[in-house]
Amino acid sequence: MNKNRIFLSGLLLGCASISFNTTATDVTSYIVNGSNASVTEFPSIATLFYDRINYDGVYGVGSFCGGTLLNEQYVLTAAHCLFDDGKFDESKALFISVVPQLEDESDFPNGNIQRIMAEEFYYHPSYNNSSLVNDIAIIKLASPYNINAASDAIQRPADETYRNAANTFKALGHGRTTDSSNPVGPLLETTLTYETNAVCDSFFAADIQNSHLCFSGTYNATSGLNNSTCNGDSGGPVYWERGANDWVQVGVTSFGPTSCGTGTITSVFTEIYDFGTNGDGWIDNVLASNVAANYIATDAKRSSALSPSTSGSSGSSSSGGALGWFTLFIMSLLLGSRQKILRNS
Repeated sequence: MNKNRIFLSGLLLGCASISFNTTATDVTSYIVNGSNASVTEFPSIATLFYDRINYDGVYGVGSFCGGTLLNEQYVLTAAHCLFDDGKFDESKALFISVVPQLEDESDFPNGNIQRIMAEEFYYHPSYNNSSLVNDIAIIKLASPYNINAASDAIQRPADETYRNAANTFKALGHGRTTDSSNPVGPLLETTLTYETNAVCDSFFAADIQNSHLCFSGTYNATSGLNNSTCNGDSGGPVYWERGANDWVQVGVTSFGPTSCGTGTITSVFTEIYDFGTNGDGWIDNVLASNVAANYIATDAKRSSALSPSTSGSSGSSSSGGALGWFTLFIMSLLLGSRQKILRNS
């Protein structure tokens, strides 16, 4: 990955007895210059959590990625949210739950929410984990949400006429507003300005492809930063306002500069138009069950992953399972730059 950019995913892991803190040089984990967003206005928003509650009571405090609803049972996100060290991360995928229309992360897991485990995982066959080309994935849930798909699922663009700096765009995501604030927070939105791929390419040293969608952000004198996405926002949406309060998702949050809210380009997205019926058709082929899943999570695999016999351990703490605290520590280092907390339900 180019040194000028950073993945925008993050995972909050921990437990009542252990926490891992970020340093002053870590990238902050929030929508930069954001304001509170409403799930009534953006009902397609979804949020990904590390979730072992049904197995040993452990769960991640705070989400690690975002997503959006394609329909009642399929969620669109970024492929890199499912990868670690260049390969698909089975240990994380086994314990992902997705919550739709979550306005405040503090409602997870005990609030009035729908919390459903991920079952099938699809990532684009041409996804490149180094260049983040084709950084797009789909998660099929173990069961459907109770939503109105006609009004709650995303609208996808029919063409690329939105590629115009005069248009209005908003990116959404969860996260902290300062390094010292509570690690869970409200859904935030920020406005972005479209930039051509030529401008974007010059900033990111020729790594930008046609399937990338680039934005800059307005400078805020109070924060000293430009509007931007940042860690923890990966997989979430950027919407184009096609008409008054008519929001169409045009991109999936992928990466940005190493210092969030700085530089000419503040946010880069995977352009979903290129993967629909007018592109390579990948999204629609997954929804039509014409594509085999890259990975299927089952209860048997989850139980095996947490079984002491799997790791050869003679025992483990009640909250750590056979994965153990060392494994959880390694996961915490690899999967995010926020404070890591693991908690028992």
